[in-house]
Amino acid sequence: MKLATTAAALDTFGKDYQFVTKAELCGDDLVIVGSRNPILGDAVYLLKAGKGVDDFFVMILAALRKQNVTEIKGGFIVGDIVIL
Repeated sequence: MKLATTAAALDTFGKDYQFVTKAELCGDDLVIVGSRNPILGDAVYLLKAGKGVDDFFVMILAALRKQNVTEIKGGFIVGDIVIL
């Protein structure tokens, strides 16, 4: 089944496709919107890719610090979009 899924994904997106996940402040809330990245929530795939399970959040924190954001006063909202 994984072979069929991989073949379908390659056919649909192409071999150079990269998933995009955005983190933005919306008022006092931190909003993270994904694009169905299958690796984000999968520790096994992350480790195979040489990443830790917290690397994504470390990158978000670094980006927020570059923008001089020192605290999130609101909520933490996570969403996902569907690409057709």
